Amino acid sequence: MAHPFAAGAAFILAFACAPGAISQSYPSKPIRVVIPYPPGGIHDTVLRLLQPRLTESLAQQIVIENRPGAAGNIAAEAVAKSPADGYTLLVATDSLVSSPQLHRNTSLTTYKEFAPITKLATYPLAFLCSTVVPAPTLGELVARAKAMPGSITVASPGTGTQNHLVAELFKVIAGIDLLHVPYKGAAPAMADVTAGRVHCIFMTPAVWMPQVKSGKLKVLAIASAARLPAAPDVPTFAESGYPGFEAENYTGLVAPAATPASIVERLNQVAIRAIRSPEIQARFNEFGAVAAPTTPSEYLAFLRREDTRWGKLILERGIQAE
Repeated sequence: MAHPFAAGAAFILAFACAPGAISQSYPSKPIRVVIPYPPGGIHDTVLRLLQPRLTESLAQQIVIENRPGAAGNIAAEAVAKSPADGYTLLVATDSLVSSPQLHRNTSLTTYKEFAPITKLATYPLAFLCSTVVPAPTLGELVARAKAMPGSITVASPGTGTQNHLVAELFKVIAGIDLLHVPYKGAAPAMADVTAGRVHCIFMTPAVWMPQVKSGKLKVLAIASAARLPAAPDVPTFAESGYPGFEAENYTGLVAPAATPASIVERLNQVAIRAIRSPEIQARFNEFGAVAAPTTPSEYLAFLRREDTRWGKLILERGIQAE
């Protein structure tokens, strides 16, 4: 017969290992959040805006670590292999879905190796044109592209970037032939579109809003369900005759796959509370970001849809990263 003390100890141990007990004791030390890009970018900006609020809510320091390289895979692989205890998290972007599809002959970390926590913010892509292009509306540009196939050029920050994939998707949906011109980064691509050396580009609000306000570029449509609060005069693709055409870059938060559900839920609640604060939403509005809180299951469903959507396009169009 088991000793009463042993039975009691087993009960205490079982209770301590229960999900509720884990969430109550978590966190007991600083939490590291790894960003797969250099400091100063949009994802870094969003995390640093949220950092003080997350630190306050969790009563532990949020330590941000920038680990760029290999299209985000260096950071993703490091976090995926970290202990699944909620103390190492990853800022997830569209590359977590698209990169493994674009590099089919290599083994890259995928979203399936993580436990989704929540989306934080989205940045709907807009279709921009140089002022030298004589097409004031999306409809007129499409008509021009159909009349002269291949004569209109579309830039991107590189083959396989979200900007490029969205351009390819629009070519399919609109039934037009735009000549893709890849660059090594957003800055040189935008510089050439602004100068009129290339005609068009899909780009996020933080990049194009200053250029449009100064009259250096014109924006024809935005690929979001509703008009952007920061640019209410810009019509959506749906309003321009292409219902359902939506595409975005996004910042999300994920943990290693085996992280306890109670910890994921705690992080989800804290992150959503931070995102929904009026002050944060006002700051987001300044650079065209849209707060995008989700439950873990909603975020997982979103990633699955993105995987299917872009995987199909990449395969059908024969796109491979350089």
